[in-house]
This record gives sequence, structure tokens and C-alpha cells, in this order.
Amino acid sequence: MRGGGRCAAVLCAAVAWEAWAGTAGLGLSPGEEATSRAWVRGNQIWIVDGFPGDPRAYHAEAEKTPWEGQGYVYCWGDLRPRRAAPDFSGSRRAWREAEILDAGRWRDLAVAVAERLTPKGPGEGVFLQLASQEIVLFRDAAGALHAESFGRLPGGIELAGRYNVREVAVMLAGLAEQQLVAVAPGKTLFLAVVDPDGSALRYLLLDFAERRCVLLRATPSPGDPRGAPMWGHSAVALGSLAIESHGCALLKNPISSLGRLVSTSFQFLANQVRPRLRSLPGVVPPVREGIGMNLAAWEEWLDEATGTRRSRGTMRLWPDGERFFPELRQRVMEAERSVHVEICVFDQDDVGVEVADWLREKSATAEVRVVLDRMCTQASARVPPATPMRDGFTPPRSISRYLERGSRVEVRPFLNPWLTADHCKLVLVDGRFAFLGGMNFGREYRHEWHDLMVEIEGPIVAELESAFHRLWAHCGPTGDLGYLAAALKAPEGGRPPGGFAIEPGADLRCLWTLTGRTGFGKAVREALRRAGQCVYVENPYLNDNAVVVALAKARRRGVDVRVILPGENDVVGSHSSNLVTANYLLKHGVRVYVYPGMSHVKALWVDGWVCLGSGNLNHLSLRRNRELNVATSDPEIAARVLRELFEVDLAKSHELSAPVAVTWTDKLVETLVNQF
Repeated sequence: MRGGGRCAAVLCAAVAWEAWAGTAGLGLSPGEEATSRAWVRGNQIWIVDGFPGDPRAYHAEAEKTPWEGQGYVYCWGDLRPRRAAPDFSGSRRAWREAEILDAGRWRDLAVAVAERLTPKGPGEGVFLQLASQEIVLFRDAAGALHAESFGRLPGGIELAGRYNVREVAVMLAGLAEQQLVAVAPGKTLFLAVVDPDGSALRYLLLDFAERRCVLLRATPSPGDPRGAPMWGHSAVALGSLAIESHGCALLKNPISSLGRLVSTSFQFLANQVRPRLRSLPGVVPPVREGIGMNLAAWEEWLDEATGTRRSRGTMRLWPDGERFFPELRQRVMEAERSVHVEICVFDQDDVGVEVADWLREKSATAEVRVVLDRMCTQASARVPPATPMRDGFTPPRSISRYLERGSRVEVRPFLNPWLTADHCKLVLVDGRFAFLGGMNFGREYRHEWHDLMVEIEGPIVAELESAFHRLWAHCGPTGDLGYLAAALKAPEGGRPPGGFAIEPGADLRCLWTLTGRTGFGKAVREALRRAGQCVYVENPYLNDNAVVVALAKARRRGVDVRVILPGENDVVGSHSSNLVTANYLLKHGVRVYVYPGMSHVKALWVDGWVCLGSGNLNHLSLRRNRELNVATSDPEIAARVLRELFEVDLAKSHELSAPVAVTWTDKLVETLVNQF
């Protein structure tokens, strides 16, 4: 797989993968050729493909992004067919017509980007996240450039970096400007007709005047399983929410359901009096060389205030899906006694089904139990993936039935009275290994987003195993009575069969959010109040005003506070809320960074204390949903998290130097989102 041709094809795919609908969306046939022309005015884009006797017009509106970019801004638009294009020459406002990049020029640019991305040293490479493809660009012993799939990478290659499609596209745009301005003086708009497999037209618009690269992706055609959600799924989900979550749950779990109602009502009322984003008095001081909080005293406070305790264990970080999912598969396949899963979203896309197949296979030789959140799993089934599922894949109608059919997997739903959810992501193997963090089972976690899981080994896993047994009983037919029996039978902290011969690793602590127990939220707010030296935060849903104000107050004490927010967001309203939050934090001296794409990482670092897991910094995670996080003051682990997570993500992100543009609707949405 040597040479520029292969690398060019890889980069062509890299900047075009989101336009995956191809022939289904645009109605093209393999091998069909067209002469494309494009016109742009503001965010309006028209493309006309001229077929003999059959011209086709498509319209897109480029999505705006208020985040300030580094050089170029990456955005996208959905192409939709139209009966005819407008008269571009007769318009009052001038349309700009794009120059079409021929295949040769396009491939030259792709090769140049590949050369720039790949380290120069022999045996060094970079990982490219390209939806269903995972490609590594690397150099052999002679320095020659190669491209190979991640799964077939030869041994001895050291990966020096990771890039997603947004980073590649922005780099390509900057390089294209350098080359094209010289050969086409005065031209500022170019359209690349990207056709990596010869079967479908896909487009990348390079606008040097507006400093943006626009990926134009086709809308799936009617009937495509990756397109609009099916009404049947919506009806099933509504029925499940009404009958199961507010019917069956009240019958078998009357005490806990009543407890959730009381807790939810109290937290809702309490949220009405929590601080709003009001300006703090005084001038922002410079960052000072302060003294960090006393970690020994801090751990003692956590013992008392959160009702949790420390236990020994080791911790490994598994950032991103290409690293975590292979490790998960290996652990599952090596299991001898049991695999226990507590998951918020078990999607029925190709990645979710692949994980289900691992569990189905393992159930022949080990106990496999799965607790999945009913509401969140059903909701995910109604949302089409952003990237293409593998060819020929047909999703099952129910992931629960798929797991159980023809296997010994046991599945129980976590029901959702009063719209509370189990937001945990936990996999336990043989009572010895535990994975926890932000990743559910689905395409976005495997192929699309930046995320983090941690693997824990040691006596602390027994605490997690005991908690799972209580949850399993609670989700069963006997409900609250089953939970009580499980709690009496297996007290928290019991060791798995065989136990551990030694107490390995560091002092770790599980911080939960449970009904009536908000240890995670207490720890976050108190840590920010005590911070004296440095605070790092990476979280996609920084919507809780109490936390935001605490970050601003820490900065006003001279603490170095840095926050990483995602450049995109999957939750309606959270993007607008993050814009308002970013401006508030900037005003109070906090350094705000924007990650290229969606970062689903939930991480907090305060003066050497680290907290990682499933908890978002919003009302739901801090006070209502079931959440699981692991925290430690161990200096070795803290240094590793700083080095392997925060320093890497800060380097990849763009630091805001000025406030971003917000509208009155963004401010209104921020107020509403703060309730959740």
C-alpha cells in the first residue's frame, strides 16, 4: 500500500465521509459522469450537475458556527434536490461561481496533506478517524509514505497523533489556498468533486474569502434505514414510557419510585434559587503561584461528606473508540465467570449489534447480564447515525430481544419514572476488571466522537460488583424487595470469589449520583471552592450555573482555570448554552478552548485531584440521574491524566481570544437548559 495514489484516496475519503448518502441521496448511478457547477451567496449554496438532457439542481444552506476558528472554519450543509436552480445572473445580489477542481489537482492536494500530517521519522505514523474506516498514515524504514487500515497495521509503528475529519479538512483548505491562489489569481471559491470510490459524487467547497471549508453531504433518500426515524419506534417508546416507567415501575418499585418523585420535586424547586450567571465584582487578577488544596484533608472531607470510602486499585486510560472497543472485546472474550453490563444507551446500529454479538457468544460459557436504560436506549434507536453503517446491515427492531434471542444473555431494563435515567456506563468482567466512563455502545462512541473510558483493577471492583448486584435485583420482577434482599445478602465492599492477594495500586473512590445521594455534585462544587492552584475541565454539557459561577470565582482568586468545550454538540440546546457559558467564563478570566468536533469526555482536575466518569456538569447528572465516577488524589494517576488527556486535548483545541456571537435565543435556551 505504498505511494501517493493510495494516500490520496485515503485523504479524499477523509474529507468526504460525512457525505455518505452518495447514490441513495443524489440519485446517481455508478459510473455516471456529470459536469458540476456551483454558486454561493452568503450561506446559500447551489450545485447544478449537467447530465445530457437531464440537469439536476441541489440546494444547501451552510450551517453557521459562532466559534472562532484557527484560520479556517469547518462547517457543513445538507444537499437537497430542487426542481430548478434560480437565475444566478439576474439576481440583485451577486452570486459567486466556484471554480471546479479537477481530479488531478484534488489528488495533489490530498497527497500534500498526507505528507504534512505524517511524521518524518521512519516507523512513525498518525491515526485518521474516518467514520467506518480507521486509517494510519506512516513511513517505513526508508521514509516512504504508506496508508493502511488500523486493524492491519504492521508491528513497530508508533502513532504520534490522531486527527478527525474536521482537522484534516481545515488543513487541506489552508494548503489549497497556498497552491490555488498562485495558479488561479483573483479566484477565492473552489469546489472539489470528491469521488473516492467512483460510485458517487461528494463535494467540498473551499471559500477563501469567508475562510471556511464546507462539506456538502447528501440527504438520505426516503426509505433509507439511515434516514428519518420510524414512527413505529416513537409509538413504542411513548407506550413504554407511559406503561412501564409510570406503571410497572410504580407497582414493583413503589418505594424507590416515590423517592425519585420526592427527590426530583425537591431538586427542581432548589434549582430555581441557584445562582444565575451574574457578573462578579472586581477586576480579574493575574494567575498566581498559589498553594493547592491539602489533598489529605480533602480526602478526609470526602469520606465524611459523601458517605464514600477509599479502596485500592489500578487505573488505565482508554481514550477514543479505536482504543477502547478492541480492549473491551478482548476482556469479554477472556471472561471465565461473568460479564455484567450497566449501560445508558445500547444502540441497535452496527456497532451496538457487534458488541451484542460478543456478549451473545460469551454467554455460552459465562454469566452475561445487561441492565440498559429503557428510555435512553429507545430514544437512540430513533436518531439516525451521522456516518454510514456497514453495507448490507439491517438494524434489529429491539436490541434487548436481539441480545436474548438464541443466547443465554439476560437483559433487564432500568425504568424511568419521572424521567430519571441510569446514565452510567459500566462493564464488569469476572469481578476483577471494570470499565467506566462516557462511552455507550453505538457508532458515535466507536467512530465519531472523542471520549474516554478508564479500566480499573483491584479491590475497588468488588464495590462496583456489589452495586451491580443490587441494581440487577432492583430491575427484576421483585423490585424494591429484591433490592433489599440483595443489599442484606451482599454488603457493599465484599470481595469477589478468590479475592485479591495484595492491595495493588492507589487509593480510588467511587462517586455516585443516586436518588437522595448527590456525592458527585457535592465533591465537584467543594473542590472548585477549595481550588488554590489549577483547575482543568472537559465536559460537553457545562450547563449547571452553580458550577459555572464556581469556576469564575476560582479564577477571581487567581487560580489558573481552563475549560474545554466541544465545537459540536449532540443535545438540542446545549450548543447555545455553551456559547453563553463560554462568554461568561471569558469575561471572568477563564481560558476557554474549543475542541474540533464533539468531545464527550467528562473529566475534572483540581490541584492534583482527578474525577472521571459518566457525570456531566448539568442538573441531571449532579442531582437526578444515576451516575458513576471514579476519583483519586494519587499523584501518579493525576500526572498521567494531565499528560495523556488534558495536555493532548488542549493542544488540539482552539483557545478563544474574544467573545463569540450569541443571540437572544441563545440566552433564552441557556436559561431553559439550566433546568436540566
